Amino acid sequence: MAKQTINVGTTANDGTGDTLRASFVKVNDNFTEVYNSLNPSVIALTATDGTAVTGTTADTLSQSLLIPANTYLANGILEVICRMSKTGTASTSNIRIYKNTTNSLSGATLIATNTTITGTNVFSQMMRTFRINSNTLSGYSFGSSILNDFASISAISSTTFTTNVDNYIIFSIQLGNAADSANISMARAIKSI
Repeated sequence: MAKQTINVGTTANDGTGDTLRASFVKVNDNFTEVYNSLNPSVIALTATDGTAVTGTTADTLSQSLLIPANTYLANGILEVICRMSKTGTASTSNIRIYKNTTNSLSGATLIATNTTITGTNVFSQMMRTFRINSNTLSGYSFGSSILNDFASISAISSTTFTTNVDNYIIFSIQLGNAADSANISMARAIKSI
């Protein structure tokens, strides 16, 4: 929406300006647009355990979030947070984040990874921030293994992110030992702008 300017008339009290009601409708509309653009909003959230991954070392979908079509009209920021809970031996396990237009790893594009989760009975939380602009998602190097992108220097990676279709943010786990068990126990997607 374009900024709505209140018509105050040519001179004071000449009756040519907006009515009091029409003026405050414009004020409310302007404030709503500013408020919505400045405040982050949760697009999708799950606090339930995703599918448990056990008995395999293959990259396996554990949890996903739907980003509905037209959530982003032109540009904005997408922040993705997930937590993996792991039990079992001290082998290394991986969290990977993908984007896809279907709720599947088949044909999905990797947008974040972390391969440093070791230990027994642990959890790890991962957070990444992406820019969406003109149907392009860009952010910290997609193949770099980090928990967050706040204190690191990296090349920028980018991929297509068509905003007028449904998109899924997919969280997968790859166990280092098939005897381990892990799941994505929390996932959240936040939109700014």
